[in-house]
Parts: sequence; structure tokens; C-alpha cells
Amino acid sequence: MRIRFPTSVLVISAAALLISGCANRQAPVAMHQSVWQEKHERIGVTASVVNQPQLYKIGPQGLLDLAINNEMTLDLREAMQDWDNQALKDIPQELAASLEDRGYEVVMIPEPLRIEDFQEVDNRQDGYSAHDFRPLKPRYQIDKLIVVSIGAHGLTRSYYGFIPTSDPVATVNHLSSVIDLDDNRYLLHQSGSVEQAAEGEWDQPPLYPHLAEAYSKAIEQARQDILAEFQNQPATMTTP
Repeated sequence: MRIRFPTSVLVISAAALLISGCANRQAPVAMHQSVWQEKHERIGVTASVVNQPQLYKIGPQGLLDLAINNEMTLDLREAMQDWDNQALKDIPQELAASLEDRGYEVVMIPEPLRIEDFQEVDNRQDGYSAHDFRPLKPRYQIDKLIVVSIGAHGLTRSYYGFIPTSDPVATVNHLSSVIDLDDNRYLLHQSGSVEQAAEGEWDQPPLYPHLAEAYSKAIEQARQDILAEFQNQPATMTTP
């Protein structure tokens, strides 16, 4: 008999959670100054698909534990489906507007980036994307591509079997990349993770307002962290 588990409850290790949705084996790459110095080049901005928040369950759990934990968190998971995460979806537009205000020519890529739409690169070298984004250069007449990826976001809670060992904590994981479309080289590749505990009693069904507030705060901090990657640069550069 095949046992199927609800997709809204995810069992995941703490290490995997940090990169869930942003999985990569690439070491961090600091912002290359060519991004700011080559002001004559056109920059495309896009983002990954942002889904509804999920409940991520960390720790060893057997099949029976999963069934029990699933039942015990049903009300919380249902409430999470109504939590607002529009601010995450708006980050690319905010970033594009900020770059335009500083004199850069920006092209918003209208559709979300789906990594499966791009061919994998054979014998990828460190510092280069594992997927070939070069077809976007002639399609949108751009030279560089900024990708904002939102990974695991929602709530995390640790368990030992069916026994919770922590309160739920709001979390948002993200990855910011700048890719040179001449050769798929990373000019930026930085990930981040935000955690925010609820202030006050968290277990308040049916709406769980303190957890919803913690999630909103985690989103705002992630938003600020992502934008800071691009705003903490000199506002004026001499065009070569």
C-alpha cells in the first residue's frame, strides 16, 4: 500500500532547510564591482515562484509520528494559507525601481524564473551557474541577470517523534544572484536566512495572530537584507 503525505507538512533537516528552494553547491560570491561600473549594460531582474508559506517539521519522525503531527497541526496549516506574503513577491519590482533611480537600465522579466526551463551545464566550474541562462540575453536584450530566489518560508518546528521540542518559529530563506549572460559567471551569489519567534502566546487558533505577525516580521527582515545587497553600493560610478 502506498502511503501519501500532505504536501503542506514537510519533514526536513535543519541543514537542508537553510537552502530549501534555493538548492545549490556554489560557494558564496561577493558582489563584483563590474555590476556597478559597467553602467552602460542592461540588467534583467527576475525571481523564482513564491508559493504559500509551509510548516517545516524538523527532527526524527516515524510514519505514526507524522500522522499524529499532521492531525495536530491541521488548524495551524489551514490558517497559514491566508497569511500575506505579497511583500516577498514585490521584492524584484522594488529592486528594479531602486536600480533605475540610480541610473541603471533595467528590464523586468515578466515571468517567474523556473530553473527546469534552462539546460544544465556540463562540467560546471566553481563560480559559474549550473544552468545556462545565456538564451535570455538575446531574448530580452540584457547583459546581466539578477535572480531573487525565495526558498523555504513559513514556520519551522522541531520534533522528537510526535513530541514537539520547540515552539514554531517564522522563517524565510533567500538567495540573491547576479549572472553575467556572456558566460554564466556569478557576479553575486549570496544566501540568507531569517528567523523570528512569536511575541506572546503563539497557540491562538484559529488565526494564530502572533505567529502571523512573526512571519510578517521575518518577511520584512528578509526584504531588507535582499535589497541591502544592492543598495549598499556607491550611488554614482563613472561609466567606462
